[in-house]
Amino acid sequence: MDIRVDDKVAIVTGGSRGIGRAIAGTLAAAGAKVMITSRKADTCEATVAELSEETGGDLAYEAGNVGNVEDAERVVEATLSTFGAVDILVNNAATNPYAGPVIDTDIPRWEKTLQVNLTS
Repeated sequence: MDIRVDDKVAIVTGGSRGIGRAIAGTLAAAGAKVMITSRKADTCEATVAELSEETGGDLAYEAGNVGNVEDAERVVEATLSTFGAVDILVNNAATNPYAGPVIDTDIPRWEKTLQVNLTS
């Protein structure tokens, strides 16, 4: 199946590696303009360079922690400034700061998990 999203604008959170990177690459290859966001600017920059080379697509990045409202707003503003719209949002960013039984998760870790996995 060949699905095209030519000239649509996508934001991919957690887009610098793993599943997010694969999604960003797939969207770029299908014609979307893609804004990648993740916490580490150097990783975002490298991913954008690699995916631009691999796909020939139009990609950019804005580093930030989308679990933080101000950072999330900045990512949207950067996307609007760079590409002029937001058509597709992939909420891929996630965290798992504790790998034990849920009953043993302390409140700060629980709140961080909810902030990133649900709120962002």
